Amino acid sequence: MRPPRLCLEAEAIGFPDGYAEPMPVLSEPRPPLLQRLRPRQWLLVDVTLCLLYGTLSAAVMASRTRSAWLVVAVAGLSLVSVLLTRTRPVISLGLALTLAGLAPLDTEIAFIALFPVGCALAACAARLPRRLGWTALAAGLTAPVATALPDFAHSGAIVPFGLVLVTCWMVGIALGAQRRYSESMARRQEERASAAATEERLRIARELHDIVAHSMSVITVQAGFAHLVIGDRPREAAAALGAIESTGRDVLVEMRRLLGMLREDGTAELTPAARLDELESLVALTSRAGVEVTLRLTGRRPELPAGLELTAYRIVQEALTNVVRHAAAAHAEVSISFTETELRISVTDDGRGPHPSATGGHGLAGMRERVHLCGGELVTGTRESGGFAVLATMPLRAFVSADSR
Repeated sequence: MRPPRLCLEAEAIGFPDGYAEPMPVLSEPRPPLLQRLRPRQWLLVDVTLCLLYGTLSAAVMASRTRSAWLVVAVAGLSLVSVLLTRTRPVISLGLALTLAGLAPLDTEIAFIALFPVGCALAACAARLPRRLGWTALAAGLTAPVATALPDFAHSGAIVPFGLVLVTCWMVGIALGAQRRYSESMARRQEERASAAATEERLRIARELHDIVAHSMSVITVQAGFAHLVIGDRPREAAAALGAIESTGRDVLVEMRRLLGMLREDGTAELTPAARLDELESLVALTSRAGVEVTLRLTGRRPELPAGLELTAYRIVQEALTNVVRHAAAAHAEVSISFTETELRISVTDDGRGPHPSATGGHGLAGMRERVHLCGGELVTGTRESGGFAVLATMPLRAFVSADSR
């Protein structure tokens, strides 16, 4: 159910239908089981596994020897080694190798030690740097050798046990590479998302600047003029107020289009982006602000992509905004010419020279960024005959050929 106040505000300023409704919440895919386990759950898994293996080791040794200390040593080393495999792989490997060193006392100990040594090797290979991983493998291969001590009379288990341990180590290498790759992809995805968000913020900032700066400049000039002549020339004041009303309506339309673009569901019927066909209205609006503007179009105009037309429109809009706000000019000229390969835009005025925005602010910087994204070039500066000039050149061939395809 919509909050009534939000709906009334949205309808009053012309927001897209349904803008005040809450956005649908999309459920994320469920991660794999091992990634859903919390630290306490992992600790429970470790404790359960080590208790089971320690109990099994004690039972096996108790059935083969009457030496209590050997049963306790084997059970204790196997239990602690398995417990520390995930969190302290180096210590776990040391304890497992100590257990394997007891193999000359009973051949069954070699089989008991095989599982802790293999798990510790896999953990070391997955978590440690490559050089330390090779060191861990070299240390781990001493465990099969211990099965043949002290006289190497029974050396048949060295090769099979060694192959098992090497296999465990290779599994750890593969798991570590997969983990590092996943982490790298996650970082790249975050960087791409951050870059996309930054680019979107810049795009929105450019659009807001283009919409608000020009319109508010015209509204401010018209309001000042109306305030000045309202007592002596009420008709001219009424005309200025009408211009303010018209400009305000245009701003609401542009804001509605921009807010519609920000909707995540993309279902709003959006107002088309500004195009070159609207330059006459822009020129007329600027003329009502007190600057006489002449518009000249030369050359055969091809079919242009909406993005390029929007860029051209915004360049002219920003240049005229600077004329109204900073130049104190009486006349400005907008010239747009089409050739087979280029779109050329020229905005000149007869004002007092460089605008303050030529060395600061976001206006000219935004124009340069728009032209650069289209593969073009922007030149600004003082004219020899006085006034200021904005010259933009953008290639057409790539856009027209891509659009025709």
